[in-house]
Amino acid sequence: MTDLSRESKREDTSTPLLLNESREPSSEQASIKHNTCKTIGEISRYSLWPIVGMMFHPLYSLINAAVVGRMEKKFLAALGLGSLTTGICLISIGCSFSLVLGSFVAPAHGKGDAKLARMYLHRQYLLNCFVFLTTLIPIFFIN
Repeated sequence: MTDLSRESKREDTSTPLLLNESREPSSEQASIKHNTCKTIGEISRYSLWPIVGMMFHPLYSLINAAVVGRMEKKFLAALGLGSLTTGICLISIGCSFSLVLGSFVAPAHGKGDAKLARMYLHRQYLLNCFVFLTTLIPIFFIN
């Protein structure tokens, strides 16, 4: 038999995949889809309360501004300046520390070095304490 006849027999036995052909997903695809849905559900369950808490922070700021806005104008200016300073210190520095922490803890945990991961977490706690203590300094000077 020649090579051409072998190739033509191979082509004849293959069936083209039609676009509208209905195929049931394999068990592996169903398992992947189930695991993905389960993971998304778990992430959603853990992130629900932090999201709700984040929605209340602007409400807290609005109520503060509404209450202080009924007082003298200098108090409203002080609230704005204090909120700006606290926001810069707490949010930018604290969030930056926290976001970078995952870059260090994840590889340490992946290597199985729990002591190193714990050390990174304790450093994060210490840095957060310094940031919060620094933001308390203006409170001591309020009359």
